[in-house]
Amino acid sequence: MRLSIEADVRRAYLVLLLVRDRGALVEQLDVLWQKSLGVARHATKRAAERSQTCCALSSRSTGSSNAVLLQAEEATTVQALNRLRNHPLDEPIDSGGHIRDLPEPTSLAARFSAEKAVARSPEIRAARLSASAGASTARASSPKQLPAEPLLRIEAVADR
Repeated sequence: MRLSIEADVRRAYLVLLLVRDRGALVEQLDVLWQKSLGVARHATKRAAERSQTCCALSSRSTGSSNAVLLQAEEATTVQALNRLRNHPLDEPIDSGGHIRDLPEPTSLAARFSAEKAVARSPEIRAARLSASAGASTARASSPKQLPAEPLLRIEAVADR
């Protein structure tokens, strides 16, 4: 259970970093669209240039929508992390970094040992216990374990 909670916290923290980085990119993109919109407004003499202005306005409004969605996703992720940490839901979390600052993930083969997983697995342990119980039941019911002479003779009882 503890490992599952730790994995959930790590996953939510990575999502938080990703959302914040994406939000920063959307802000930079909005600044670029504002600059291109300013340039396009100064040169709106021809119809083709007016269409570029409309395109810039449309892209800027799409960027604004994306920013709102990212803010909502960030708030949801912060609440999920606070729920996992048992903190107030509205408590801010300072990530203090970016995804690019994180170390490269190690390979699964380096972190995972099949022998250790088999040794710790409750399912395999239960299967081994079940197999050993089945084997002892089979040994107990083998013909060698039965008495040589039956205790009651059914034929003798039926004749009386």
